Amino acid sequence: SIFYAGLIKNSFAIFRCSQQPDGTFTVLEHPSVNCLSEHWWHLAIGGLLASLLYVGMFFVATAWANRRILRSMELQWGQQGPYAFAADGLRCSHVNFNLFIASKDVVLNLVLIVLVSSPTSQLFVSAAILIYYAVTVKSQKPFNLWSVNLLEIWSAMGTAVLLLLTAGLGFADGKHTDVTDAIQVSGQQSH
Repeated sequence: SIFYAGLIKNSFAIFRCSQQPDGTFTVLEHPSVNCLSEHWWHLAIGGLLASLLYVGMFFVATAWANRRILRSMELQWGQQGPYAFAADGLRCSHVNFNLFIASKDVVLNLVLIVLVSSPTSQLFVSAAILIYYAVTVKSQKPFNLWSVNLLEIWSAMGTAVLLLLTAGLGFADGKHTDVTDAIQVSGQQSH
């Protein structure tokens, strides 16, 4: 699952559009491709198939492996069996937590697609998702090492704080060129 986030990002790439100064929307990674154009629709079919294949097959394969792990644990007195790699690092009671992590990655990518016209909303919603993830890890402690739980909480919360600061300073709207400009505008709005 190390490469899963990258696979999701690449399979959804054709659906991430950004508005250009002239008002048209182009694919973020390929600005020469106009979103919703005939050429884009041809590429979108491939992107949709890739998304279904990568995301769908990952969930199916992981759920299948998790079922095998749980079955092995029933039959072999807690031993996870030959599919233990699918839940490596997770406590036995949280074998399915890897599906929660994968779902978080999918939702974060979908936020970029759905909220394409509102970068600030993208930042706030993404931060909320990461805070929810951190709170879930804190409450459930799904990993078998306390340090991994702590690392997950810190990284999710640190990223959420950066997203909130970015949204709050106005960098997402593209009108500010540097930190001092954003702070100056922010200071003027508060008076």
